[in-house]
Amino acid sequence: MTLTQYFVAMSIDGYIAEPAEQLDWLSQFSNLEGKRRRYERFFDQVGAIAMGARSYEFIYRHNAPWFYGDRPTWVFTHRKLPHHDGADLRFTTAT
Repeated sequence: MTLTQYFVAMSIDGYIAEPAEQLDWLSQFSNLEGKRRRYERFFDQVGAIAMGARSYEFIYRHNAPWFYGDRPTWVFTHRKLPHHDGADLRFTTAT
């Protein structure tokens, strides 16, 4: 049986992005003690990743290619996006 997990950062008022559709509010949590270790424990259970273009751009801007590891990652987009070297990225327009 395949397990699907939904992983999202959401503000306490239920929003994922700021009004201008930015994710920069997440930056205030960048230095939380143990944050990366918790991500790594979670991602040890993940075989593949699917995300939208804005989430990908946020990760790219914050230079976090470790996020992907060697997992195949599908990025849903209709735009040309930069590629993290060494990441197994697949850009798709599929819906």
